[in-house]
Amino acid sequence: MLTLSLFRHTKSNWPDTDLGDFDRALAPRGEQAAPAMGAYMRSIDLSPEFVLCSPALRAVQTARLTLSELPETPKIEFDERLYHAGSDNLLAILREVSDSFESIMIIGHNPGLHVFALDLVDKSRADLVGAMSGKFPTGALAVFSVDVQNWSEIETRQATLKDFMTPKQLPKSMKQG
Repeated sequence: MLTLSLFRHTKSNWPDTDLGDFDRALAPRGEQAAPAMGAYMRSIDLSPEFVLCSPALRAVQTARLTLSELPETPKIEFDERLYHAGSDNLLAILREVSDSFESIMIIGHNPGLHVFALDLVDKSRADLVGAMSGKFPTGALAVFSVDVQNWSEIETRQATLKDFMTPKQLPKSMKQG
């Protein structure tokens, strides 16, 4: 059984047009939400061994602030393919992950991450799937268990959604700021 977490970067700024989308930084709200989501991950014992992260500034900042809240820092790889990746691209990238990792996280962007989450899920947890189906907001975290031995074997409609959380849903005790 493998664990896959899909984590959308937290809230970013929409600055002047001089700055491209790739270089957008986190907004103050995103800077607060990222460590709070890390604290949530710690509270549910989510500890990815390997993180694939988009190299876009807001994703890198989210990774740094979130992962610093975990008991152990996972190995992290920045992959340019994650920026603007669609569901099919994300599945192909996931299938390349080393089988030495049982728990991985992808930190990326919508709409690809949301579509990928919906493509993966087996619909067995209607309550969580329903919450995730409507919206995958900034800072959203979807945690799946996948009943395969190797990442190369993963297929769509094969993952069971174990948890879905957003910064707005966090218990007040975990919210910072």
